[in-house]
Amino acid sequence: MTRAALLLTTVLVACAPSPGPHPTRNRLISATSFVRVPPPSAPDDWSCANWTRDAWRLQQTDSGLAVRPIGPGDGDVVRLTVPGGDLRGVNSGEFGGSVTFRDSLTGTETEILQDNPVALVADPPNVIMVAGLGHMGLRRGHVVSLHRATNNAWSTTQVVDLGIDPDAVVQVSPDTLLIATSEGILTVSLRTGTVHQLFRNEEWYQVSANSIERGPDGTIYVGMRRAVGVLEPGVHGYSEPWLVPATCPRLEKPTTGYSCTCAS
Repeated sequence: MTRAALLLTTVLVACAPSPGPHPTRNRLISATSFVRVPPPSAPDDWSCANWTRDAWRLQQTDSGLAVRPIGPGDGDVVRLTVPGGDLRGVNSGEFGGSVTFRDSLTGTETEILQDNPVALVADPPNVIMVAGLGHMGLRRGHVVSLHRATNNAWSTTQVVDLGIDPDAVVQVSPDTLLIATSEGILTVSLRTGTVHQLFRNEEWYQVSANSIERGPDGTIYVGMRRAVGVLEPGVHGYSEPWLVPATCPRLEKPTTGYSCTCAS
């Protein structure tokens, strides 16, 4: 794997393509140039990451992994098309949320449950919902299976209690979810309900992950406030470099106020 070209231009290869069916999935695509820096190490640096208005979302494409600035309300609604209609999950944080089913023939909408949905994942014939909330001292999350009966009634079964609030989810195999939380990365087996802590950083609650993807070489990319977190697997676990805008590689905390500036 090469780490020479870490400046993201319109198209950047963050590491050499690995053999396999998706060799482009470690290729990052962005209109913004980024540089590689260590993650924050001091409380003031974490505060600056928390206060910044910049946040980056990841989206898998046929050409590679697209990186774009996050917009207002981005991610508050999740959708999934299912046989006979579609599911819509609304997450309003501490103000609540819900999952509803809209019948494609009648247009009728039925509320399935009230929760804070973070992701809806197809698990035929069921649907997996990952939901939870982190607010003030509250940290909760769980994985739930949604099942639609022949009479169109919906039922729910809890797969596992995560014990922490989830922020972003990607399905990496038919059985496995990769979940970014406010304290790191979990894997969840949908068949056994087993939860494994893959990586831990208790400061992640300050940067609010919004998207997560895994490259073919096992590198994990996390879209978050301030940066794209890059988790690189190694013999002794994961290292955690960040990709931040090249125009602002370091933030500086002011003596007063809550608005950090780019350090000169």
